[in-house]
Amino acid sequence: MQSNEQDLVERVRKRLKRDPARADRLRVEWNKASELLAGYGAASPKRWKVYEMHHIIARARAAMLAGIEAGIPDRELWVHAMHAAGFPAAPHPKRKPAK
Repeated sequence: MQSNEQDLVERVRKRLKRDPARADRLRVEWNKASELLAGYGAASPKRWKVYEMHHIIARARAAMLAGIEAGIPDRELWVHAMHAAGFPAAPHPKRKPAK
């Protein structure tokens, strides 16, 4: 028996296989969210454990997939992923600049 999240992943994956151009656009949005999450993790005064960051990223991914299924515009999905992870949807002020 699969969990609701696994069912959601399978449904969205099947939908995106039929539209590879949209899948590419969504990959860009996910990369934006994951880069910001990494910045929050690196700049945070709290020392995150690996399993804690994994849980945060899994929550963000689930929110993004739920947003895809709900019909949220693609360019706004990263915002929903960030809020589901528990972070505001703006870059962390202490974030180290990308090299």
